[in-house]
Order: sequence, then C-alpha cells, then structure tokens
Amino acid sequence: MRDYKISIIIPVYNVKDYIVACVNSIISQTYQNYELILVDDCSTDESINFLRSNIDLDYNYIRILKTDKNSGLSMARNFGLLYATGDFIWFIDSDDFICEDALEILNQELNKGDFDIVIFNVNLYFNKRTSYKLPDNLTAGIYTGEEIVIQTLVKSTPIIACNKLYSRQLLKETEFFFPDGLWFEDTLTIKLFTAAKKIKKLDFVLYYYRQRGGSITKVFSTRLLERYDVFSLVKAHLLSSSANYEQYLLLFYGKVFVLETLNNTFLHGKGAKNKDKVETILTFIHQAPETSLLFENYLALPFSIKEKFLLFLYFKSPSLYKYFYFLYKKINN
Repeated sequence: MRDYKISIIIPVYNVKDYIVACVNSIISQTYQNYELILVDDCSTDESINFLRSNIDLDYNYIRILKTDKNSGLSMARNFGLLYATGDFIWFIDSDDFICEDALEILNQELNKGDFDIVIFNVNLYFNKRTSYKLPDNLTAGIYTGEEIVIQTLVKSTPIIACNKLYSRQLLKETEFFFPDGLWFEDTLTIKLFTAAKKIKKLDFVLYYYRQRGGSITKVFSTRLLERYDVFSLVKAHLLSSSANYEQYLLLFYGKVFVLETLNNTFLHGKGAKNKDKVETILTFIHQAPETSLLFENYLALPFSIKEKFLLFLYFKSPSLYKYFYFLYKKINN
C-alpha cells in the first residue's frame, strides 16, 4: 500500500484560544507521512508564539510561514499552497480540528482508486457535549466531477473547502487559487469539481467545524452581497464548460444567493441600526437580473415546498418572508 504525502495548510489569525487544539489533533495522528504548513497571517494576539509555548514545533515536517501583511484567509491559503509538496492538499481552519486517525483513514481510501478529490463528513462542534453532523445531501460513493457539480447545484450541497482532500496535481493543472478578498470563497472550489475525473465521498466524520461568534455566517454586513460576486464567477466558469450546467444555475441562484442571503439578513440584521444595510441588501436582490428570471420560473423549478413557499412570500413582500421565517424557526426549535 502506498503512503501518500498529505500537505495540511492552516492559516493562523488571532486564534490563540483554539490553535493548540487544532494542531494537537494533527500531530497526534497515527499516520505520519504529512507536512503541516502554518501560515501566520500577521496575528495580533501572538497565536504562533502561544502555540510554541504549548507544543514543540521544531520538527522537519512542520513549517511556519508568515505573510508580509494581514491578507485574509484566501491569500494565506494560497501562500501556503506555494510551499506544499504533498500528493494531496487539506485546507484546515485554525479554530477547527480533525478526528483521530483521520489521515490513516484517508490514506487507506486513496489506495482504493485514482481519486482527484476525496470528500468526507463534517460535525458542527458547539462544545464537548454538543455536536452534530452537517447535512450534506450527498451519499457515499464514487462520482464523476460533472455528477458532483450537478448535485451541488440542484441540492445545494454545502461547499466547504475543509472537508475535502484535493490532488495537488489537480490544483496545479487548473491553476487554482482562492480569490483575494471575497467572502464565501469556498464556493469557488466548484471549479475543481468540473476538472476532476473521479471523486470519492466517504461516510465518515473526519472534520469538526467549531461554531463560534464572529464567523461569516453569524456576522451581519452588506458583504453578504459578495455571495452574488461568487455566484457570478461560478456562473461564468460553468457556462464556459463543455458540460451543460445552464439549466441548473437559476436553481442554484435561488437557493444559495437569494434564500441564504435573506436568511442571514433577517436572522442577524435585527434592530434600527441595521435598517439601512437591510434595505441595501433587499434592493440589490430585487434589482439583480437573475431575480426577475427566478420570479418567472421558480414554481417550475425543483425547489422544495418550503423553498417555494419562502420565495412566494419574498416576491409578495419581504416583510411576510421575515415573519414566516421566524415563525418557522420558532416552531422547529
């Protein structure tokens, strides 16, 4: 059996409270053919020094890089990728952690076929007593890249960079790098699916995604509209592909841009201080050219009954949407 080398890239920025647990989960792995690349993105809380005081980092398989200035998650990942030498790449966030024997399990699976990407399950981690599996709508099995793209567009399978192992050769061939300065940058990894020949989905939870305040999904800002920028980049890429993805794009727009943005807006944009931001977001959604197409076609598209109802309410009145959205959450909590 071949021991594939796995490069683990972790951007580090102001995560003093979590970085030790993250790195410990990696260096305690039974599988040893890996390199750990820590990218200090100019932390102001001495995260790396705190890590050094708790863990011995003086090993040849651990590399610490530092950016010239704070550049954000995407650029820190890209910087680490320039120095990666492994057969496969795993991007891990510095406040998360991986399960015991994750690398051993992944290497065993890599030996079962010539895979470009391996996908695995994620647990949302709240505390030691509370965690649950993130729904992903994708059953275990072997897929083509085109099949994964369609699943993603139709079922809105969460696109998370951290629950995938990517062939470094695939990254090189596609010249893939994360976009500079955009929120929701993980969505653009869909570009890698279109180039992948063989993808394996595992039915194992290998990654723990820590839930804490301050994450993008919990912060209210007009930067939520960067979802549209990301959608536009995905749309342009897919329309240039040889496969026919056009029929699925409006569905993806409704699920990932309109509904997710509305949910984030009404959940986190409460209060008079956010009134102008809310209005800006609602106006943008209303004026986006795809929204009128969605209005004309949403009843004929394969949205769920709940999604069709929410879109119906939004098109009638955003206030109605907001009322029923909170009513639904109250009933289901």
